[in-house]
Amino acid sequence: MATGTGGIVLNGTSAQTIDGGGVFGNISLANTAASPVTLLNMMTVNGLLTFSVNNLLNIGTYNLHLNSTA
Repeated sequence: MATGTGGIVLNGTSAQTIDGGGVFGNISLANTAASPVTLLNMMTVNGLLTFSVNNLLNIGTYNLHLNSTA
């Protein structure tokens, strides 16, 4: 797990995925593609989960856990 105040921003115009699973701090989904960002593994968010553009996240059959700080 990486710690700090930074975050991951997914932006662009093509389909994107989050793979590898794990614990993340801040995630910002700013993808403008017609298809949502897709999880390919379990994911935990300890910081902020921000939907900046189309408010789409496809979790499929995977777990998305938001801790109390998310």
